[in-house]
Amino acid sequence: MPAASSPITANARYIVSLTATAGLALTLLFNAFRSLEPAYQNRSLHVAKETAAALVLLLVAALLFGRFRRSGRLLDLLALAGVVVLAGKNLVFSVLTAILTETSGGLTTWRTTGAGMLGAGLLAASALAPERVVRDRRRTIALTAGGCIAALAVLIVIADLFDLPAAFTERPETRTELEYLSQNTTLLVADIGATVLFLLAGAAFGRRAERERDELQLWLGMGATIAGVAYLNYVLFPSAYTDFLYVGDIFRVAAVITWGIGTIRVISEYQEAYARAAVLDERRRVARDIHDGVAQELSFIASQIRGLPTRESDRETADEILRSVQRALDESRGAISALGRPVNEPLHVALARTAEEVAGRLGARLELDIDEHVTVPPAWEEALPRILREAVANAVRHGRARTVTVHLRNADGIWLRVTDDGSGFDVTAVPDTSFGLIGMKERAESLGGDFKVSSEPGRGTLVEVLLP
Repeated sequence: MPAASSPITANARYIVSLTATAGLALTLLFNAFRSLEPAYQNRSLHVAKETAAALVLLLVAALLFGRFRRSGRLLDLLALAGVVVLAGKNLVFSVLTAILTETSGGLTTWRTTGAGMLGAGLLAASALAPERVVRDRRRTIALTAGGCIAALAVLIVIADLFDLPAAFTERPETRTELEYLSQNTTLLVADIGATVLFLLAGAAFGRRAERERDELQLWLGMGATIAGVAYLNYVLFPSAYTDFLYVGDIFRVAAVITWGIGTIRVISEYQEAYARAAVLDERRRVARDIHDGVAQELSFIASQIRGLPTRESDRETADEILRSVQRALDESRGAISALGRPVNEPLHVALARTAEEVAGRLGARLELDIDEHVTVPPAWEEALPRILREAVANAVRHGRARTVTVHLRNADGIWLRVTDDGSGFDVTAVPDTSFGLIGMKERAESLGGDFKVSSEPGRGTLVEVLLP
């Protein structure tokens, strides 16, 4: 299952393009003003940097592993393989090499560049992969893990087997020895290849994120773009895995941080989605209990009261009991509806569904004039459908309305207005025991809103709620 949709994914290609532009601009800036070029020689810092980067990449890999187990999509599997290779590159070729040898550089640079190209190629393949679902996921994951380990093992010995030249003619000892294009020509071509693959992955992920509204792919695209800029800087100043911290290293760290931020955001969205789903499941369970218990009993009581033979002197009492039962039944239906609605259901959908349910059940025609862009605080999201339910029910049941119109607008404040063509009533003669009107008024005023009822006999009724 893809990550939750996010508004920023609508402009994913623009964001990735802006990231690439900013990275290239900074590269030109650093190379135009030599005084701005950082070069800090510290072996321990390199080890700490690569270890931290590897841990972040393993977190990204864990998320991609979970996505693949759920979706089985080929693109998630390829992205997982690419990130695992990049994490292995950091751990095996940087951290362990730095610990076990006296210096960085030499053949280690070939291995890290090769692993970088492989990781970039897998990410590009992921972004360009077709919509295909892998059937045997366990076997595929095992083969992928074995393939990643085998690839890293091959890279460990390939430089020795093919007698590849060292990255540098002489290992740089000072900052001034790190000059433009100062490493082996073949290795420069390999760095250029990694640059192209990472930038291709970034562009493809951006396009795919925009099409699928998948935020994780956007962050993968941004990180891949920054990594491409990092390898471009390695072409200009080949400092990768020397004892110097240089511009390319800064961009590579920024790429890993970008992937880490995206992973944390997506994990947070998953957690929120799971929490909302758990709340909705519980609400629906309570709604079912009310429907199968209280609502059914109230319906039975109402049907029995209507069928009971009563004396004329007891008719008024029986009618009052029936009205009370009907109000309780309406309240239970309102609670069932409120509990059964999705936690993140838009307000205009909730209001339309509530009005249609009541009007349809009571046999009235409904007209809706609801602004879809109106948003209200959570407390009002719960209150307005309850008020609307009562207003529509009163219009049809007591006013004998044939048509009920519902308006929701944001003009000089947010207001909900319910009008009908019913018989109307004298507002000044409404008894204090009119629980429906009292309930709506108290519900609105308890949240700081204003409640108003306008009606005349034979002229219909207007119910209006103005939010603070």
